Amino acid sequence: MTEQQLPISYYVPGEIILGFEVVMPPPALRENPFFSSQTALAKYLTDRGFPLPGKGFALDSGITVRQFQSIFPVIQNPENATLLATMQLNDDAELPDYVERMFERVLADRDQVARAGIPKLVSITPNWFVGTSQGGIGTGGPGGQPTRATGPGVFNLPPMPVSKNVEQKIQEVDVFILDTIYAFELDKSVGTTDEPSGTTTVTNGVGIDKRKLDIPPVLENRNDFKNHPLGKAILGELSDRPGGGLQSPDGKFEMVWADDIHQGSLNNLKNTQGHPLWAADLPAYDMSDHGPFIAGTIMQIAPSARIHLIQVLNEYGVGTLASIAAGFSQVSEHFESGNTTNPVVVNCSFTLAFPIDGDRSTANRAGHSTKNLNPKMQALALSPHYILEITSLFNTMLPFGADQSKCIIVAAAGNDSVSGAIRPARFPAHIDMALGVGALEPIVNPDPTVDPARAVFSNLADRPACDGLMVLGEMRGVFTRGFLDGSLNSTGFATWKGTSFATGVMSGLIARLCGEHGLTPGDARDYLRNLQQSNTSESEEIVRVEQQ
Repeated sequence: MTEQQLPISYYVPGEIILGFEVVMPPPALRENPFFSSQTALAKYLTDRGFPLPGKGFALDSGITVRQFQSIFPVIQNPENATLLATMQLNDDAELPDYVERMFERVLADRDQVARAGIPKLVSITPNWFVGTSQGGIGTGGPGGQPTRATGPGVFNLPPMPVSKNVEQKIQEVDVFILDTIYAFELDKSVGTTDEPSGTTTVTNGVGIDKRKLDIPPVLENRNDFKNHPLGKAILGELSDRPGGGLQSPDGKFEMVWADDIHQGSLNNLKNTQGHPLWAADLPAYDMSDHGPFIAGTIMQIAPSARIHLIQVLNEYGVGTLASIAAGFSQVSEHFESGNTTNPVVVNCSFTLAFPIDGDRSTANRAGHSTKNLNPKMQALALSPHYILEITSLFNTMLPFGADQSKCIIVAAAGNDSVSGAIRPARFPAHIDMALGVGALEPIVNPDPTVDPARAVFSNLADRPACDGLMVLGEMRGVFTRGFLDGSLNSTGFATWKGTSFATGVMSGLIARLCGEHGLTPGDARDYLRNLQQSNTSESEEIVRVEQQ
C-alpha cells in the first residue's frame, strides 16, 4: 500500500479546459480541428479581447491543444458542435487569477454567437481531478477495500413489469461504463517463420504487437470464474476492436483503453515517486478491477445488454475532467455512427474533486477541508455562476441532452459520509440530468417490512435527495488482483462496497428494463421510482436488491 504524498491538489496543476461552440458538425470537425497550435489559439484570444496568461502557454511541443480534444454535437443545432480542449499554462501558480479573469470575460460575452470559422468561447474551467470518491473530495477508493469472497453471488431483483405483448422483441441496449480497466502488456517477440507464436502473429520474421490482458494465473477455482459472464468473456478469444481495444466475438463486450481514445490522456497523474495525485492524503492501492467489477455486475443483471468498458481512470481510480470528457466522446461517436434507436445507459461510478458547499473541516468531517484549495479558486468554485458553468459543461457531454427516451446518465453519489454526517451528492450525481445513486447495506433480514439501512459511507443519492435512488452497495463480483494484506486471490472474486457498485446495480436494472421489457431509459428510471418499496429518512426511494 502506498501512502499519498503532499502537496494535495484538486486539479491538474496549470491546466485548464476551454469549451468552444463551432459551426461545423462533429464528423467534419474531427477531420479539420481548430486550434492545433499555440499561435492559432493565442491569435483567437487576442482578436476577441480575451486576456492572455502573463507568462504564456506551455511550449514543450509547440502544441497548445496537447493530447486532448473532444467533440460533442449541439443538441439544438446539429450543424454546430462543442469542442473541448486543454491548455497548459507556463506558470502553474497563475491558474487561479487567469481562470477568474477569463471566467468574467466569458460571462460578459454570452450574447455572442458562433459563426463559420469563428468559434465562440463558452466555458473555461480548471481540469479537475476525478476519482471514485472516498474520505476526501473526489479521491480514489470505494467505500471499503476488497475482501475475500468464495465465489460469485446471485442477485434477487425487484419485481419486473409484465409485458402486454408476450411476443415483444427484446430491444438492443448499450451500456457504457466510464471507469478503470485491466492492465495489458504488449508481446513484441520477433519470430522467424510465418507460423503463429504464442499471442504474437509472426509474418516474415516480424512480430506484430498484440495486447494481452494482465489476468493473474493464480486463480485456482476457474470453474466459477469462467462461468461468470465477464469471466467467460475475458478468458475467451477476445479479438482486436476496430480503432483500438478488444472485443468478444459476439460483440456483447468490449474494452477501450484511454490511449486508444486520446494518447496520453492519463499521463501526469502521479508524482515523481509514482504516487497518485488527488485531493486527499489517503492510502492508495491498485483498483484496476473497479471497472470490470461493475461490468460483471451489469452483465449478471442485464445479460442481453452490450457492455462497453471505457477507460477514463488510471489504476488508482484517478482521472481528470478531460479524461471523462474523452470517455463521453465515445458515447457521442456511438450516436453519430447512426445508433440512434437503441437505448443507452452511461454508468459514471466516479466523482469530481470539486468542492460543494459545506466542504470545511469539522469535528466529524476530518479531511473534508478545502484549506488546500487556493482561496480564489474556492470562492469561484462555490459561486452560483460557476456551479451553472460546470453543470453546463457536463450537460454538453450528455448525448441527446435531457432526452432520456434515448440515453440516461447513472452516477455515484460519493462515499465520503461518516457516522452522524451525511454528505450531499457530488458531481456529476449533483447535476439535474444525471440519476444519482446512493448505497444501502446488504439486507440481512428478508422480512419486507424491515428496510435496509443506509451504508454509513454513502452520500445523499442526488440533489435534491428525493430525486435519487438507493440500492445495494456491497456485493461480490469479479476481482483478479491479490488482496491488500498480501494474500493471493485464488477464486477471481471479492466482496467490495461503495456507491460505485450501487450505481452498477442501478445501471443493470435500467438496462434490463430497457432490453427485456422494451422501456425507454427514462421510463425504466420512473418504474423503479414508482415501486414504492420504502424510503430513507432523507426521502430517497429504496430499490430492494439482494445478493445470495
